[in-house]
Amino acid sequence: MADVVIGNVILTAALAIGLILFISAAQGFSLIYSIRAQDTLVQGDVDAVAQEIQQVYLIVNQSLFPPGTTYVLKNLGLPNQLLGFPYRISLELSQVTAREHELLVTISLIGAQGKASTSVILGENIQLLSTGAVQGSTTTSLVAYKCGSGGGSVVIGGNTYPCTNPSFVEMSL
Repeated sequence: MADVVIGNVILTAALAIGLILFISAAQGFSLIYSIRAQDTLVQGDVDAVAQEIQQVYLIVNQSLFPPGTTYVLKNLGLPNQLLGFPYRISLELSQVTAREHELLVTISLIGAQGKASTSVILGENIQLLSTGAVQGSTTTSLVAYKCGSGGGSVVIGGNTYPCTNPSFVEMSL
């Protein structure tokens, strides 16, 4: 009779441990799935931002805007929250060859694990004025301008942007 009681106690403990392990594994898989889903959804937004930056660069670099216009102010059209979380956009510029730069655009969610990045190729005459992170808001905009040989500065929406390199496309978030 003692063997039956000991067997039941051992099996009950094994069943409890198995249940705890199953619940832990299910929570772990759920967390991994939600992080991957967040990364996938944020990836679409970061791709769109990178394409916008590349298009604005091409417009300003080729001087395809009307005469008298010295800059392009492009609203990135992002909401102030992505997936219910505030977010941060950061830009990092690196030189690939003598004639090409690679711009790495990263969006990371604040308070969540979601993060995505992509890169675009830009020409040799690009300069970032702000590479620091910018927290998203309803007015997250990209400013791009190209100064003539005279230097000076450009005033856009009350903000003054310096002309540090003539004939360079200068960008700021």
